[in-house]
Amino acid sequence: MPPFPGSSGHAPRQPFFSEIYESVQAIFLLPAVVAVFLNPSRPSFRVTQKGQTQADESLNSRAGIFLGIIIICVLSLVAAGVRWVDLPTQRDTILVTGVWCLYNLFLACASLGAFWERRQIRQHYRINVQEPVSLFFPRLNARVEGITTDISLAGVGFVAQLPHRPLPRERVQVTVPLGDGVPFTFDGQLQRIAAAGDRYSCGAQFLLDEESYPMAVSFVYGNSSRWLKIWMQKASNPGTFRMLRKFVALGLKGALTSLILISRHLIAGMRNVLSAAGGLTGRIFA
Repeated sequence: MPPFPGSSGHAPRQPFFSEIYESVQAIFLLPAVVAVFLNPSRPSFRVTQKGQTQADESLNSRAGIFLGIIIICVLSLVAAGVRWVDLPTQRDTILVTGVWCLYNLFLACASLGAFWERRQIRQHYRINVQEPVSLFFPRLNARVEGITTDISLAGVGFVAQLPHRPLPRERVQVTVPLGDGVPFTFDGQLQRIAAAGDRYSCGAQFLLDEESYPMAVSFVYGNSSRWLKIWMQKASNPGTFRMLRKFVALGLKGALTSLILISRHLIAGMRNVLSAAGGLTGRIFA
């Protein structure tokens, strides 16, 4: 078995991404650290809720701190430009501090993108894997072989060549290997059907009961070799310059996304104010 990521020189750390994580974490850990120093026995651990869904996209309220950091960095760069012109003898110091300020600005912008709460209606994490799957359609009395595209506790996505176009919400029996390699058949129902050339890309929801639910857990989480493969793929080093480009793109995307959302909120707020003012004026002159 190959070594785990991070051991024996395998799967080096991803450059730049730890800086984003630590930047986000440091701001919100500071009050907790201070509280521990002031009273070590008082702080308590809060368990966050799991499996929550979100119908709409929004910007997390905690993003205001990083908006303030971005404003400070931008003002600092403006001040650096003014001092560059006014104090030519200090340009070496201004250059060094300006580069660090620009770096911190990108960190703040990339971190701000992490506060964009995307629409999430899935109750279970979906894993992208390509593995063989056997499918039996009782209506057609046909068994076909396919390849999974993703798996979760809720069901599987798969691609297969089918003799006829399947029907929406059609019943299907899905046979997959469990964590120990023993095959198990789940009763399922098609929820998504899309033609892909001469094949069909479908999503099947498991119809689980007390007996089949533990088997679904074993299927998704019990295959250690699958998780090790996913781990190694995510831990591969794509190169410093490629990661730098991605890091810069994340920063720009985070800033642009946040700017668009803030603009929407400002426009919506102005409309509400104007609407309220119009209604008040109408009642005064009525």
